[in-house]
Amino acid sequence: MQFNLSNLNNSTALLCLQGSLLEQHALPALLAAIKENTHPQTINFIVDLQQITGMNSSGLNLLLQLLTKSRNTGGETILVHLPQTLQNLLVVTKLNQIFTTAQTLEQALQLLGQPTNI
Repeated sequence: MQFNLSNLNNSTALLCLQGSLLEQHALPALLAAIKENTHPQTINFIVDLQQITGMNSSGLNLLLQLLTKSRNTGGETILVHLPQTLQNLLVVTKLNQIFTTAQTLEQALQLLGQPTNI
């Protein structure tokens, strides 16, 4: 699994994930990298899943940890560009009821009440 993290502004970070989210042992390093490379006041995460080829409970665990982190600080985690297989996984696990999803980055920013010209 590979990732790219960029701060869109002081409160929102964009996390682009690539490959498979299948390996539990890789998650602590990824969570540590997210913590180290985001602003202290980052409360919102937009997670781009367009390049994800597979996900199991380890990947869902990562998304749930980001969601918990953001909501505990008054923010939100929004999933964008979900492949159909991931949409199906969220429905089967009923996580589609707790995650906010958007079709595009611009739509995610609008849901957060932020300018879309970032």
